[in-house]
Amino acid sequence: QMPCNLEWSNAHRIDPTNGGMCIHFTAASKGDIFVVFATSPDDHDTWLTVEISTSGVAFYMAMRLVTTQFAKGAKGLGSDTLYQSYFICLTENLTDTSTTVLFGKTPDNEDRGHVWLSHTELDILSRKYYAFGSGEHPVKLMGVKSMAKPTGLNLVCREGTIKDGDDCVKLCHSECDGCRTTGSNSSR
Repeated sequence: QMPCNLEWSNAHRIDPTNGGMCIHFTAASKGDIFVVFATSPDDHDTWLTVEISTSGVAFYMAMRLVTTQFAKGAKGLGSDTLYQSYFICLTENLTDTSTTVLFGKTPDNEDRGHVWLSHTELDILSRKYYAFGSGEHPVKLMGVKSMAKPTGLNLVCREGTIKDGDDCVKLCHSECDGCRTTGSNSSR
């Protein structure tokens, strides 16, 4: 399923270079919540999409699934009256020409972000615009703000991710070269 009701705005812009930027927001929905980052909003080949559902979290690049996380703590609540705080960080490293995206939650009364999913692609598309979208049910948003990416001391790596320097990276089986499902023993 792809996002509906995307509303692009100049107010929703970030600069993912220089250490990365994060979007922090609080949301509620009976259905899926989408956040789409793009170089050009009309060009789906530049889209990096984060889907938060009651099944888990998925990342899509150019509308193709690249990785998922199905741990219970990573899932959306599936309620239009219960709000949860999320963050998505995007970092474009111009030196090694890579883009890294992190998905996490900010538990109540805690300043540290809990990272549930991480993925790195070897491309730089200067995705500076972002928009929120919905699936079959409306999404309610509040407290949307952009901020600098937290340092390692302010991140907790949760199931399927491990600490690597100041970041949380996707955990794959040692014999696999990458994996689609975080924490999986399969590269598919």
